[in-house]
Amino acid sequence: MTFDLLDAIRRHRLIAILRGFDTDRIVPLAEALFEGGIRLIEVTMNTPDAERQLRALAERAEGRWHVGAGTVLDAASARRALECGATYFVTPNVDEEVMAFAAGAGVDILPGALTPTEIARAHKLGARAVKLFPASRLGPGYIRDLQGPLPHIPLVAVGGVDLDNAATYLEAGAVGLGLGSKLLDKQALREGNYAVITERAREFVRAAGL
Repeated sequence: MTFDLLDAIRRHRLIAILRGFDTDRIVPLAEALFEGGIRLIEVTMNTPDAERQLRALAERAEGRWHVGAGTVLDAASARRALECGATYFVTPNVDEEVMAFAAGAGVDILPGALTPTEIARAHKLGARAVKLFPASRLGPGYIRDLQGPLPHIPLVAVGGVDLDNAATYLEAGAVGLGLGSKLLDKQALREGNYAVITERAREFVRAAGL
């Protein structure tokens, strides 16, 4: 059965964005996030050793989390990510080549866009949901404004989402949130203190109303 990304986002709301972490810590990090309630995990393709990390997470998922490839900038990267076990793609922009590859492979894609024109174009090219990026530049009010002309296009807020504004983005109409540095405490990870990461994940899960 094909993975339904939009359904997963609506159910779980939060996507953890893993960028630049050591490969030997990636599975324990995912375990800590899972314990905290995170079910969607994205490894960015510009992370050193991203392919090994995707493989490791896919092999250890066991139905607990869903692994996606982020910062997918071309079809070649998308193909490699798919071969490594990625079940969805996330991009920072609207790239027709990547979107066509995803459609041909039967893989859901969450393309990044900011303006109404870009958002509508991504949807027309087949995106069932669009990543509003960078969301922090315009804030939750911008998502609310977009609900007027584009209520049929689900938006995921990414960029600058923290514990103070997470609920506000969702209340404004976002169906989900992408979480990076505000979720992942690099100092705790360096120290192997996964309990801190699990607790931060729980805080975001509560903020998201889950």
